Amino acid sequence: AAPTILVREGKPWAVIGSTGSERMTSGIFQVLVRLRHQSPFEAVHAPRLHCTPDGLVRLEAERFSPDVLHELTRHGFTLETLGPYSFVVGGLQLAAWQDGVMHGVADARRDGVAIASKPAQSQFPA
Repeated sequence: AAPTILVREGKPWAVIGSTGSERMTSGIFQVLVRLRHQSPFEAVHAPRLHCTPDGLVRLEAERFSPDVLHELTRHGFTLETLGPYSFVVGGLQLAAWQDGVMHGVADARRDGVAIASKPAQSQFPA
C-alpha cells in the first residue's frame, strides 16, 4: 500500500511502500526524512514512533534516548511503549540509489527480503 516514488532531476531515485494502516504515513515520512542524512539501511532500521491526533505516541521506547521520552512526556504526550522493531509502527520496503548503487531494504518489522539483479540496461540513474 502507499507506493511512493521519489524523483530527482526528472528520474526516480527511491521507491518506498508500506503496509496499510493509519501508521503507514508516519513510517514513510520518518524514513524519507532520514534518507537525507542516512543510508537506506539506516533510514529503514532506525527507531520509529507514531503519534495519534489525541496525543498518544506509540514508540519503540528502548531504541530512543531517555531525553526524547522525557521531552515527549513533558510536552503532554502519553507514551505507549512498544518493543524494538514493533510491527505497530509500520513495516515497509525501500529501494533507493546511493552512490551509484541501487539498495533494497526490507524492514525487520515485517517479513520480506530485498533481492537485486542487474538489468542489461537500466533506465535509472547510475
